[in-house]
Amino acid sequence: MRSFIFAAAIMSAATPGLAAPVVTDGPGFLFIYETTSIAVSSHDTTPAEATCPAGTLAISGGYDLNTPLLSILSSRPVNSNGRWHITIYNPTGSTISQDVVVFATCWGAH
Repeated sequence: MRSFIFAAAIMSAATPGLAAPVVTDGPGFLFIYETTSIAVSSHDTTPAEATCPAGTLAISGGYDLNTPLLSILSSRPVNSNGRWHITIYNPTGSTISQDVVVFATCWGAH
C-alpha cells in the first residue's frame, strides 16, 4: 500500500530497510524518510510519524506499507510540531508486526 501526495511523488518510492531518518535536499524542500517497526494488536490502531527539522512545516507526505492486512485510517500533517502523521489500523484477529516508512516533504528555513 503506498500513498504519495504533492511534491513527495517526485521522489522514488520509499526504500524499505532504512534504519534512521534520511534527509534529501530538493529545490526549497527537505524530504524526510523514517522507517519504524510497528506491532499493531488485533482490532487496534498505532501511529507512525516523520518529523521535519525545527522551523519547517510538513506540507505533504505519505507512507509505504507492504501488507494488505493493515489499513491506513489517516495520513496528514501535524504542523504544530512539523510532522507527517499516519494512523494504522489492524482489522485482523491477531497482532501484526511490520516495518512502515513514513515520509514528509518539509518547507521552511533549514
